[in-house]
Amino acid sequence: MFKLVQNYMIIVHHPINLLSLNFSHTYLLSFFSHLKVKLFMVCLIVTINLTLNTVMAFVRINHLC
Repeated sequence: MFKLVQNYMIIVHHPINLLSLNFSHTYLLSFFSHLKVKLFMVCLIVTINLTLNTVMAFVRINHLC
């Protein structure tokens, strides 16, 4: 609790610190959202690839029969 009050005092006395903290926070958020988008793209590509492979395998099996 005391630590929280101390931090609050620091923030109140140093608006520049608050601004830099806010900036780093938004930067981190944008970085993580970018990471999520990348992961989503990778998952999408892998899923499409697997689906295509499965379809091609079925087509080959049907051609053999």
